[in-house]
Amino acid sequence: MPDALRLLWITENYPPRRGGMAESCDRIVYHLRQAGHWVDLFYLSERSPGLKCRAVQGGRDWTFPVGADAAHSLNLLWLELEQQQATARWQVLLAFGGFLPVLAAPILHHWLRLPLLTLLRGNDFDTAIFSPRRREPLWQCLEASAAIAVVSQDKKQKIEALFPQKPVFYTPNGLDTEDWEASPGDQAKAKSWREENMLPGQRLIGIFGHLKEKKGVRFFLEAAQQTGRLAELHFLFVGDLDEDIHDFLANQADHIAHTHHPFTDRFSLLPSYLACDAVAVPSFYDGMPNVLLEAGALGRPFLAAQVAGLADVLANEVHGFLFPPNNIQAARQALLDFLDCSPEAWQTKGRALQAHIREHYTAARECTRLQIILSQLNPGA
Repeated sequence: MPDALRLLWITENYPPRRGGMAESCDRIVYHLRQAGHWVDLFYLSERSPGLKCRAVQGGRDWTFPVGADAAHSLNLLWLELEQQQATARWQVLLAFGGFLPVLAAPILHHWLRLPLLTLLRGNDFDTAIFSPRRREPLWQCLEASAAIAVVSQDKKQKIEALFPQKPVFYTPNGLDTEDWEASPGDQAKAKSWREENMLPGQRLIGIFGHLKEKKGVRFFLEAAQQTGRLAELHFLFVGDLDEDIHDFLANQADHIAHTHHPFTDRFSLLPSYLACDAVAVPSFYDGMPNVLLEAGALGRPFLAAQVAGLADVLANEVHGFLFPPNNIQAARQALLDFLDCSPEAWQTKGRALQAHIREHYTAARECTRLQIILSQLNPGA
């Protein structure tokens, strides 16, 4: 492991912002600080009325306001960093995905004379690489990076093909498994919810997160319609539904049994995860969603697209049923296999996934992987 380093971290995703990227950022920074590194984190926030700095154990959390004029805001960010750098003595710059950190990092890397480590969570790569507006900033950021960390093997291979001279590292998400345990109260809430909302014999499939087009939700529901066995299914949606999916469900309300809950705190999700017979992630493309580790560590098997981090973690028929992304016939068959699988066999798959995640995908392992990358950089180069 490297000696304790002084790190400058730039992100658009950090609490109180919600979502998987914010949770991942919070988790990684916390564990780096716990490992003895000093982290000054600058959270670029569109919602902050002004600059705020909060001292925490192992560093400082800066909330930096970003207005409609991003260029002006980033110039102000530079002025703040320029004033801080002499006393902060940063050794490595880290850009945590998103748009503004990727846009600013190549310039800050040169002006601060710091090696740049870029961390891509998956979606920020997928949405940028074919975007006329976002691709050039992403490209420049990757070219400027001393190292690149990604959460799935497919992203590693894709970036290596584009930048064969760059060191690219596979750094999958981790979970604080010691803190992620279901209480008897969580179990009771899950049981009560099923009794109040489901018909006898139905199986519950949960779909969690910001349910936008790339998540493949409508595609998956259409696959469920093709099974001819909708009466045996109830869908639980937790998170933000895109308008297209909302309208589709409204038009199919008499045929697709479902419940929708708004986005909630991750610990409040425990009863919802426990209520599910399966969790579905039918994404067309993805990174490594936190729901994979959170629900899997509770013993929930998956119906999932064989893509990105899902394919890295899940083994077909061992941890659930997988299907090629955007293949409606294969998704239909996975649903039929799920419905035909006995409860005992299905629970065995859940226990296998639970053991797999709790052994191989911990936050401690995630932090160790990042520290190995940091040890290979040349701070101050």
